[in-house]
This record gives sequence, C-alpha cells and structure tokens, in this order.
Amino acid sequence: MQQPWVSIDLEADPHSAKVLTSTHAPTPWPEVGLLAAQSELRLQLLPALEARHTSESAALFRGHKLDRESLDRRYDVDSAEMEARHRSERAALVENYRAGRDVLERQFAADSADMQSKHLSETQAFLQQNLDLHRDMIAALAHQRKLQQEESDSLAAEKASMEAPGISGGDILQLNVGGESFVVTRGTLTQAKDSLLASKFNGRWEARHQLDNQGQIFLDYDPYCFKQVLAYLRSKAIERPDRPAPQPVIAPESQAQFYALLQFLGLEEFMGRHFFFDKCSTGASMTDIRTVLQKHTAAGIDESCLLAPAMPYGKVYHIKCHIESYDGQGLFFGLTHLQELSPMTQALAGWSTTDTSHSILKHGDWHTKSEWTGFMEDDKVLFRMDLMSGMLHMFCPRFSRAFSVSLTKVFSSSLSKSSGQAVFFRVVMRGAGVKIRLLPVMLQDMQDMSNMIK
Repeated sequence: MQQPWVSIDLEADPHSAKVLTSTHAPTPWPEVGLLAAQSELRLQLLPALEARHTSESAALFRGHKLDRESLDRRYDVDSAEMEARHRSERAALVENYRAGRDVLERQFAADSADMQSKHLSETQAFLQQNLDLHRDMIAALAHQRKLQQEESDSLAAEKASMEAPGISGGDILQLNVGGESFVVTRGTLTQAKDSLLASKFNGRWEARHQLDNQGQIFLDYDPYCFKQVLAYLRSKAIERPDRPAPQPVIAPESQAQFYALLQFLGLEEFMGRHFFFDKCSTGASMTDIRTVLQKHTAAGIDESCLLAPAMPYGKVYHIKCHIESYDGQGLFFGLTHLQELSPMTQALAGWSTTDTSHSILKHGDWHTKSEWTGFMEDDKVLFRMDLMSGMLHMFCPRFSRAFSVSLTKVFSSSLSKSSGQAVFFRVVMRGAGVKIRLLPVMLQDMQDMSNMIK
C-alpha cells in the first residue's frame, strides 16, 4: 500500500515554508525513506532559520544600542545634577565657614580687649602694692637708721664719759697674768681693734679691772700661753712687708690651751699669717687689698697668672687659697724661681688640673697619680713651702691627706739661709670666671699641716 509523507506546517514561524504532503512510491526500506524526508525538511528549513536568527540579532543589536544611548544620556544628566548639587553645597560650606570665622574673630577681639584691660588693671594694682610696700620699707629703714644713729651717739657719749682722761697707746701697763708679771704698752694690747683683748684695755673699762695687792691688773690666764701671744703682738707692731711677724712655736702639751686662749681673746684671725698677691698678668685683676684674683674674658688671652712676693730660702712659708669659682678649664698652683708673669715659664713644682687631666709637677717633669684628682670649686687649699728642708706640701680637706713634692733635686744649690736665693708662689688660670681668694693662715692650720705630714 502506498504511504504518504507527513505534512509539516510551520505556521508559527513566518519565515518558514510550508511543506505539503506528498506521496511516494513505496520502498522496501521505510526507515531510509523517513531519513531522507527528514534531511530534505532540514534543508528546506535552514534558510528560514538563518533569516530568523539574522533578524533577531539585528533587533537585539538595535535594542542594545538604544539602551546604551539612553544610559549615556541618563549618566550625563545625573552627572550634571550631581556637579550642580556639589557646587551648591560647597558654596554653602564656604559661606558658613566665613560667617563662623567672622564671629570667632569678633569674639577673639572682644576677649583680647577684656584680657588686656584686666591685665592692665592687675598690673597697676600690683605696682601700687609694691610701691606702698617699698614706701613702708623705706620708712622702716629710715626709722631703724635713726635708732642706730641714736644708739651710736649714745655709745659714743657713754664711751667718752667712761674713758679716763689722758688714755693713749703709749701708756705703760703692769699685768699679773697667772702669777707672772708683764710690762707692756696699751697700744701693743689694742692692735686687734675688734678683739676682746683690745676692748679690755682701750680705756673704756679701766675702772673695772681686777687688781692684785700690788696694784697690777690681774688676768687669770695661763702665763706661758699669754707670753706667746704678747711676743707675737710685739713683733706685729714692728713688722714690715719683707719681715713679717714670726708665728709663735707652741709646745705640744700647751697647744690646746693656747688655741682656746686665742679664741677667747678674739685673736685667732688677727694672728693668722696673711699673704698677698704681688703681681698679676693681663686678663686678670686683683681686688680686696690684693687677696682676690679674678680671671676675666679677654680676646687672645688664654692664660693668666699671678705671683706672690719672694720667699727666700731658709724659712717656712704657708699660703691658704679658697677657689671661690672655677669653670674647669685649667688651674695650677706651684713654685717658680723666676719673677715673671709668663704663665708656665720655669715652673718648678706644683699641682695642676684641667677638664681632661690632673697632673703633679715633680722634679721639673709632669706626672699623674690616681689619688690626685684635681682641684674643684669651693676647695680650700693650704700650701706649706718648707725652704729649709726642701719640701712643698699641699693639703685639701676634700682629700683628707697631704700631697708632697721634693724640691731638692730641682735647685742647683742646697737650701740654706745664706744662699740668697728665693722662689715665688705662682697661680695660673685658664678660661674665664676663675676666682681665687687668699685666706689668713691660722696657727691651727699650720699645726694641722704639721700633723698631716709627719
């Protein structure tokens, strides 16, 4: 029987062709015919499908293009609106800032004016208070000065009324000191003006002296100690710069009582040995009756020095120095045999200190020792120049010991009283602001030095 081909209608696809039903002769292989029909159908549908795909692609491209253009236009509009909004907001912020700044400036100006007015008022009140205080102080000082003057006038009148007529330094006084008689002039006993001994015999308390049965003024002191004091006072009255009064030599068993008597009579400082500076080089100056040496800043002057008066051989000398200020740049104390102000020319022996090293000048050469750590500000240093045995000693309480340097190898000739030679005590300073003061050498100082070097 004859089999018709299946008719396929593609009405849903406007681009597809309609395949009509057809009949074919029967074939002994029905499957082959079906496959052939399907292949023919595909070939007929392929152009329609391609046309459809092309049409859809074109429509899709046109849609994408329209969407992109629409988005671009929308982006441009939004960007313009955003820029305008930002510009408006920025202008508003600037305006607010300016307005706030103007307010703050006005407030600051007002506060500054108030503060200045308040400060001026407080300053005026403070100055007025100080002025009133100074006026009160001036009035109080004037009143005190008046009272002091009245007291001074009263004391002077009392002294004049109490002094016996005809009192003078040449009066001869007979004393009984602990059972031993002494004859001495009034002037010898009154040399130390501010001492108790001078006040006893200045004539003011003449009627109050205790007399013995022979009419001699009785003093209940140790006669040996008083004899040493009197010997020094007699030598002091006739001393010269080149021949100072010799210090008394006290027996060891009487030293404590002797120093106690000196302190009681107010003679401890007066009987101390005073040395004075003799010369100083450029860059330094001597003040306070040549007992203070001050180093100054001077262009081109690195070092300055000074010399004490000549010290002839055959004697023992003491010098005491107080380093009142020192900047650490350099300081030397020692001896030289040349009377020259060149800082370190022919230095013989001594001790030096700088900001980097500390040395001892011995036998003309410099040495370092661990125990010598240099001078410091506020040191009080005692030097003993023993030109009889040929030794230079230095004692500083900060070290609790004495340092010694032999002089015998330095001098060409032996030390003797008849040699006629002398040495000079020299101080060399480096830097500015160094201040050295010579102190009186007390008998106790000399005794302490003697005990230290034994």
